[in-house]
Amino acid sequence: NNNNNNNNNNNNINNNNNIVMNEDAKGTNSNSHDVRLLPQDILNRLKARFPVDVVPHVAEALQKLWAEPPRSGLRKESKEEAQIDSARQFFFYPEPSDVRRHVALLRVAVGLKNERKDLLVRDIKDLDKTRRRNLVHTLAVIYHCYEDESLVDLIRSGGGECLFSLLSVKTMVFRFWALQVLTRAFKMDLWNDEAVRSRSPKCAVAVEALIRSCVFYESLRFNIGKDFSAPCLQIFAFVVEFNRRHFAYTSAEESRRIGELLQHWISATAQGGDEHNLARHTFQNFAIFCQECNKIATAASSPSSPKQIEAAGSSASTSNK
Repeated sequence: NNNNNNNNNNNNINNNNNIVMNEDAKGTNSNSHDVRLLPQDILNRLKARFPVDVVPHVAEALQKLWAEPPRSGLRKESKEEAQIDSARQFFFYPEPSDVRRHVALLRVAVGLKNERKDLLVRDIKDLDKTRRRNLVHTLAVIYHCYEDESLVDLIRSGGGECLFSLLSVKTMVFRFWALQVLTRAFKMDLWNDEAVRSRSPKCAVAVEALIRSCVFYESLRFNIGKDFSAPCLQIFAFVVEFNRRHFAYTSAEESRRIGELLQHWISATAQGGDEHNLARHTFQNFAIFCQECNKIATAASSPSSPKQIEAAGSSASTSNK
């Protein structure tokens, strides 16, 4: 049933891609002299990545961005409007410096530029026109057009936290896009390399940094028991296991957060189901190296309230200081 629900959601989301992309493209003059068709290599990427019946809708939406891309505020060092070819390159053929700028634009758009988590964006309708435009266009090209090399640059530049923050916005299309990008990013062969810390240290450190981010836990918790609960758990399990394998030390506070979130997933999912089993398996693996998890598990197994689980975690955190 969960798979069927996800399939239905995917269909609805794909059908709405064009609507979202058109939000800031109203008034585009399709007869403008500088309008050109999307390059064939971009179309080939779409054909390789999306169902045949979806490609025309996505291509039509991206065509509007290609025809008249935003040309101001793209590159931080320049306040002048970019030439149209430069703007197209910024979105569709990004250099590593452009990817870092994509991350910077996303951080501002979703509110991560502020230190206060209560300022994080939950509804894009609350954004001003510029921030909304940056969010829509940047996330769209990341999801639809990024090559693997750019995706690695995105993670290396701290873009993972931006994507996690989008998992809790109201707009399902954006949650879906962010989830798909994270899933694709963490399925790359890069992470199977036991020497990833030495060969791609910035990537490894960027993933390790996620477990210190409040946004990471809050956005995942938001999805428990909802449409994207299972794939969110898979990503969480990957991050937890990656840190267990490659970073020996996890603070008491981080261990408490991980243990509590996994226990929440275990209690919120049906026993015997794939999601429940994955949450339990991940918790058990992590608990081998985590005293806090043993206390959390003991509290969770007793007929007590969730507050006692939190108290166990807090006690463990205090005892390890």
